[in-house]
Amino acid sequence: MRFKNGCPDQLPSDEMGFEEWLREHPDYGGEDGFTRLGSLRSTTGEFQFELFAYDYGLGPDFRALYSRATKASDGVTVAVLDGSLLKRSRHGGLFGICDDASQELIDMARCFFNDDGSLRTPLKRAIGDEERIRAASRGGVFHLGEVYVQRDFRGRDLALEFVASVLQLLDGRWSLVVSNIVPWDYEDWQRGQRREEYARTDEEYAHLCRHFARLGFAQVGYWYWYLERSQQPLHLLTREAVASLKVHHKAKPLKPPQLSELDKQLVSLVATLTMKNRVPTDASVVAREIGKLLLAGASISSSNALHFAVGGCKYDDQWSPLALQILMAEGATVDTADYQGHTALHVAASECSERAVRHLLEYRADPLARDLGGNTPRDVHTRSTTNELQSMMDFEACNRPQWDAIGIPAPACSPAAEAAKRHLPCAQLLLRAEAACMAECLVKCLMYCSAFTPDLLRKIHGLVEPPRLAIGSKVILGALENTELNGCAATVLGWDAASSQYVLQQADESLTAIKVGPEHVLPQRMHVQASAQGGDEEFDESSDDEFDGDDDNEFEDDDDSDDENVEFDYDAYGEEDSGEEETQEE
Repeated sequence: MRFKNGCPDQLPSDEMGFEEWLREHPDYGGEDGFTRLGSLRSTTGEFQFELFAYDYGLGPDFRALYSRATKASDGVTVAVLDGSLLKRSRHGGLFGICDDASQELIDMARCFFNDDGSLRTPLKRAIGDEERIRAASRGGVFHLGEVYVQRDFRGRDLALEFVASVLQLLDGRWSLVVSNIVPWDYEDWQRGQRREEYARTDEEYAHLCRHFARLGFAQVGYWYWYLERSQQPLHLLTREAVASLKVHHKAKPLKPPQLSELDKQLVSLVATLTMKNRVPTDASVVAREIGKLLLAGASISSSNALHFAVGGCKYDDQWSPLALQILMAEGATVDTADYQGHTALHVAASECSERAVRHLLEYRADPLARDLGGNTPRDVHTRSTTNELQSMMDFEACNRPQWDAIGIPAPACSPAAEAAKRHLPCAQLLLRAEAACMAECLVKCLMYCSAFTPDLLRKIHGLVEPPRLAIGSKVILGALENTELNGCAATVLGWDAASSQYVLQQADESLTAIKVGPEHVLPQRMHVQASAQGGDEEFDESSDDEFDGDDDNEFEDDDDSDDENVEFDYDAYGEEDSGEEETQEE
C-alpha cells in the first residue's frame, strides 16, 4: 500500500485496483477478475467488514485479497487490509506462484514451505504437535500483508476484530496464516521514501507483536508469526494474558571499526595477492611493501588482514595463499578474531574453500573457535552450504515448469547436487579437525592405560590421526611390549616415513636410536609419574612449576623443518603437495 498525496490522516491506497473497481462497480458487478467474498458487522454494529478477491492472472491457486472496514452509519472507510490466499498442491508449483507474485511472498514461502506446500523444519518445530502439523500441511495459506487503521479509530481493538472477521469470511479456505508483524505508519513510509534507516524501537515492535498475539499468533524465527487454525481462540485474549509473552528480537548488526590509513593500505596490498590472476610477477615487491607498512604502524590484527587474505577463496583454483603466507611470516596470529568473533578459519569455512581451510589448519588455526554467536567454523560452513543448496533447489523448483514448457531438459545431476559434491571435502576436513582436537587428550590418556592393548590403540589412531611431533620434542614412552621402556623419557630425532615410526633418543643419552610407532608416544606436556612396568600413570596438574620449560614450543617447527611438522597430520586427507615421503606415509 502507498499513502495518497503524502497525507498522514488518509488511508494508504492499494496497488491491486480494488478501490477503482469498487468506484466503477458499486453493486459489485462486472467481470474484471474481482469477486466479493462476503461481509460482516462488528460486534458493536458500528463497522461493516467487506472482503474481496482478485484473480491476478496467476491461475486458480492464487488470489489477491483486499478488505475494508467502513462505518455502518455513512459508509466511510476507516481501515484497510490486504493479503494473499495460496492453495497448495502436492504436485508442487508453490514457489513459482509466489515468485511471480512478489519478493515478499517468495521469501515467506521459502522460510515455511517446500514447493509442494509441506512444512519445513522451523515451522514444524514451532508447531510441535504431529496432528497440528498434518493439519497445517493441508489446505490454503493466508498471507496477511498490511493492516492499516486510521488514527482516530485506533486503541479500540478494531484491527484485531478486523483480522478475525476476514478469517471468518475466508471460512474453510485456510488452515494456516503467516505474517511479518512490524510497526509501520506514515512516518515509516516517509523514511523509506528518503531511504533512511527504520527507526522503530524493540519496545514498539514487542508491543505490536503482543497485540496480534491476542488472536493466537505465535512467533517463529525473528520476523515471522503464524496462526494454525486450532490455535485461534474463540474470543480475543486479554492484554494481561499476553503481557508476559516473550518476543524474540534480531540482534542489531555490529558496526565494523574504522581502519586507519595504514591499515587500509595493508588490506589493499593483501587483496592484490589473494587471486592468482592478480598476483604481480615479482610478488617480493609487494611483500616488502607489506613489511614497510607494518614497520610504519599498520596492524595485521586490527585490520583483519588475515580475513582478507582468505576472503577471496571461494574458487579454489583461483585463490592464491601467497598473502596468507606473507602475513604469517610477519608474525600474524592465526586465531585473531574480528568484531563479530570470526577468525580467518570462519571466513574460509564460509567460503567453502578446502585449500584455504587446509592452509589455516597447517598454521594451527583452532577448529573449535567460536564467534559471538557461538558458532564454530564448521557451523558457519554448514549454514553457508545449506543456504546455498536450498536456494539452488528452490530456484530450480520455481523455474522447472517454465523450462519444461519450452523443452529444456533436466540435467542428469542437478546443480545443487554438484555443489554439494564440491563442498564435501571442506566439510570433511573441518569435521576431522574438530574430531582431532576433541579426541587428542582422550587418545593420549588411552595410550597409557594398561587396560588397552596396542592393537586397540592402533585402531583408535586409525580413526583419529595423532598429532605429528616436531624434532626435539620431549616425549614419554608407553604401551610397549618391552615394558622396561614404558615410562621412559625420550627426544624426537625425526620421522621414518618407510616404517611410519618416530626415531627417538632416550633421555639417558644412549647412542642407540630407537624407533616406535606414534601410538606409543606421549608429548611431555605435563609432569608424568609412571611405573617401569607400564602401570597406570599419574598426571599432576596442580602446579605450573611442574611443566617442562620447553613445552610451550613442543609443536613448533624448527627453522630447518618443512611444513609437514604441524600439530595435526592432515596429509592422510589428501594434501595438495604430493611427494615420495607423503605417499609412503599414506
